[in-house]
Amino acid sequence: MDETNIIRLYQVLYAYSAGFYGAVLEPTHNAKHKHQLIELVVQTYAKLFDEALGLSFHSEMADTMGQGNGASAVIQEMSKKLENSQAEHQVLQVRGTWLNSMKLRSC
Repeated sequence: MDETNIIRLYQVLYAYSAGFYGAVLEPTHNAKHKHQLIELVVQTYAKLFDEALGLSFHSEMADTMGQGNGASAVIQEMSKKLENSQAEHQVLQVRGTWLNSMKLRSC
């Protein structure tokens, strides 16, 4: 697989994981029971994922929620992972921009 396609796959994965989580945070920002609402949204997402692909969705978030750690702990843990993913995403974007500029120079 070439590096361009690897970067594209990473962007897709980012959009449907960290991007999804960020998109859920926006409309639930002022919700009265924000943590419980986010937990329900993520559980619904996992069920829809199962139905759409006919697979079992075993993510770290679903596993953590199933252990009864509570939505607050899950949200804090996933927020840290989101920050790490965003930093990695920025690095890949810079690298992708650099690779594109190198391709243009070689033409």
